Amino acid sequence: MGRSYRTLGRYDAAIDALRRAADLGPPNADLLGTLGEVVVASAQGMVVPEARQVFLETLGVQPGDPRARFYLGLARAQIGDAAGAIAVWKDLEQDSSPDVPWLTELRDEIAQTAATAGLDAATIAPKPETALTGTAAP
Repeated sequence: MGRSYRTLGRYDAAIDALRRAADLGPPNADLLGTLGEVVVASAQGMVVPEARQVFLETLGVQPGDPRARFYLGLARAQIGDAAGAIAVWKDLEQDSSPDVPWLTELRDEIAQTAATAGLDAATIAPKPETALTGTAAP
């Protein structure tokens, strides 16, 4: 039901339905990731603290979840921590199969974020979000 509400643009109803489903069932990374995405959509693309927390919970269920890792990097970019965002995304890139359909978009995001911040992405080491905790966290 939550996904249907999301499709209709009824984000508040989608968030309520997805939260209920998450509370009622066993931990489910796909469900949590969808909830996080809907929270981001309802905030006009901003990874607000509530969404960030949901994506961290997603990683608690499925540590390598690429969707959660992407959005956690985006949260850092949105607060001005371009180096942290690039580190998180490079960590995701490093762990990704070369044939995933979104890899080109991820690389473009890395390049664009580096260019906007005046950084050389090649000099930034890959790091998971958990390694950055306590450093300008969104």
